[in-house]
Amino acid sequence: MNSRLLSAVTWLCISLGCGGGDSSTPTSPTQTPTAPTPVPTPVVNLLTNGSFEGGPAIPSNSSYTTLAGGSRAIPGWLVTGGSIDYIGTFHPPSDGRRAIDLDGAFSTGGISQTFTTIPGTRYLVTFDLSGNPEGAPRIKNLRASVGGVTEDFLFDTTGQSRSNLRWQPASFTFVANGTSATLTFSSLSPAGNSWGAFVDHAAVTG
Repeated sequence: MNSRLLSAVTWLCISLGCGGGDSSTPTSPTQTPTAPTPVPTPVVNLLTNGSFEGGPAIPSNSSYTTLAGGSRAIPGWLVTGGSIDYIGTFHPPSDGRRAIDLDGAFSTGGISQTFTTIPGTRYLVTFDLSGNPEGAPRIKNLRASVGGVTEDFLFDTTGQSRSNLRWQPASFTFVANGTSATLTFSSLSPAGNSWGAFVDHAAVTG
């Protein structure tokens, strides 16, 4: 073969990789790095002991313990009005093992808690609502107030008993007008009543 032709063939094989295949690693298109998935910010309950799990012992021979107005036996909460009942699993709570009956020993009461806020910020108040089926009235009424906002709620106990206690979610919003606010749940039962609205799983979130 002509030496010039041989040189040309040799150069072409070297350039094209004749017979040996391309052993180099193929290149892939440049990929844009994927942005990390944002981690959602945990929802923080501004209330202390919102499900009332911290609190005094319930006597072994009872399903509740009565707390008079002025008591701070439930951490984070002040008992208001006449009295409330701090109830256990005899009337199954909606969350955990404790809940509040806003009617105590033949007197109506309430609970309140003060927490930190940012002026101008809108907050969501949520809680679970039920009612004591052991006595009248059939319709249980309560009032929730905070930051200048007042909301009344009711619960119909028709058809329920200790063994099939129902709970329903309730909520409302308010806009903070200062650096703190006080949430209050108050019974609207007739004076001297002992079977009121139940409250559990309370929260305030921003």
